[in-house]
Amino acid sequence: MVRNLILLLLVLAITGCSYVNKRLLDLSDIIIIKIHQGYGLGVKVRASEFIGTQVGFCASVSWPTRLRDIEYMAPNFDHYIGLGFVGGVFTNELRPNMKWPNDEDMFSTSINIGPFCIWDMETPLHRWADCSLGLFVVIGGITIGVSPGEILDFAVGFSGIDIGNDDKDPPYAHIRGLIESLSNSTDAKLRMKAAKDLGSQFYINPTVIEVLINSSKSDMEGDVRIASLQALEEIYEGMMEFESHGVLFNKWTTNIRRFIKGETILPIAQKDQDIGVKRAAIKLLGKLEYSPAKEFLLPLLNDDKLKRSAAFALTDIGEVKVVPYLVKSAKESSDWSTRVAYVIALGAFNDKMAIDALVHIVQNDREWRVRASAMDALYKLNYIRLKELLEEVIESYPVEKFRSEARDTLDQLERRKNEKFNDYNF
Repeated sequence: MVRNLILLLLVLAITGCSYVNKRLLDLSDIIIIKIHQGYGLGVKVRASEFIGTQVGFCASVSWPTRLRDIEYMAPNFDHYIGLGFVGGVFTNELRPNMKWPNDEDMFSTSINIGPFCIWDMETPLHRWADCSLGLFVVIGGITIGVSPGEILDFAVGFSGIDIGNDDKDPPYAHIRGLIESLSNSTDAKLRMKAAKDLGSQFYINPTVIEVLINSSKSDMEGDVRIASLQALEEIYEGMMEFESHGVLFNKWTTNIRRFIKGETILPIAQKDQDIGVKRAAIKLLGKLEYSPAKEFLLPLLNDDKLKRSAAFALTDIGEVKVVPYLVKSAKESSDWSTRVAYVIALGAFNDKMAIDALVHIVQNDREWRVRASAMDALYKLNYIRLKELLEEVIESYPVEKFRSEARDTLDQLERRKNEKFNDYNF
């Protein structure tokens, strides 16, 4: 009888019955399956948000496999660390000396400590009732479980009561609406808004990215093409931000670049006649660190309209040939905020010309904010004579705000020296 009922529901769903589609989606919500990719070693058992435990740690991206989410599926970010029960049991005395790949403390404020510490956007229906078992082994894992709340939602849903509040709109209706607006609206302002909103949604989805790329190439309005390129940049940078905190593997970077390809963006930068579009495309090429673009970008350092965009893109790519241009601009630009931007770019290069220029700026720039930026760049580059340099300028430079920042940097240098000494002794 159950089999016949399911078959009947499937037949009705195929014919387009909205009521039946909703019941089937409610049915599919009962089973919890998540695929994890990241790193760690641990086991987590959960029976609602009130009862559970875990042993080990993990930092991973998880992909939920709910049928209603599958078209515009977005990643969740899961963390659990140590040994915990309800309320969490994890003390500083037990804390191991563990670091992310960028040498940031794994147990910094970017990681929540506690029994579950899941970043999923769960509804109360799931938080209060879901039961699951998660297993994570080195580079991947899986969580399986059941949602009693969704069983109840499925059962009472036949009477028209929607306790899960998930029947009102189709799944991700707002995303479909934005795609439709960007693709087909005759209103340029509406298309531009749709592009911006798609960028802010943080969906790493081939359909969304394909629509944004098509708009970047072919929309009649330059402002819409710019907004589409900026949306692609926002999506890409959102994923890279998580990678910088050690949550993602380089494999994830590869996956993102499989969707947002440098070879797709480069022709836009080369052929589009709108200067704003060119700048947005050049900036994205830099964010993608697309090395084959260097041949196109280097000559643009002589183009008055595009040289700044090209310089920063080449900096992101890591092309050392841009250093002479950055040095010249950091010393000669009349606007101090522009000089700060070029100084920050110089800080990306552990190069003698770049370092000599930064030292010169710390000693001679007329604006203390530019000097402070150069000082910060040298600190990040581990410039070996920074202590002597700062002691010198503290004595000779009259602006107290800079002197205060220089003294703070000296304190940071001393702490860094002590930390390295302690790590060596340990």
